[in-house]
Amino acid sequence: MGRTVITSTQLLQKIQDDDWSKFRRALRQEDQKVLDELFALARFHTAPMAYASTPAPMEAVLIAMLIEMMKRIRRLELNEPER
Repeated sequence: MGRTVITSTQLLQKIQDDDWSKFRRALRQEDQKVLDELFALARFHTAPMAYASTPAPMEAVLIAMLIEMMKRIRRLELNEPER
């Protein structure tokens, strides 16, 4: 018997590949790399995304991206090395 619900990691990949692929192609190459990096940052939070199980999963993806960006900003403000 197979899974009836895809994992949050699979969902994140599906969102990136299906929902945002046209947007990504329209970006300049340097911006495409930044978008890819943002999605990579969101992967750090797939467990909380699965736990939240929201009807709008893109909201959880965006929050995960914001959390990682805020952590980077704070490290820069405090001149701390990246972990």
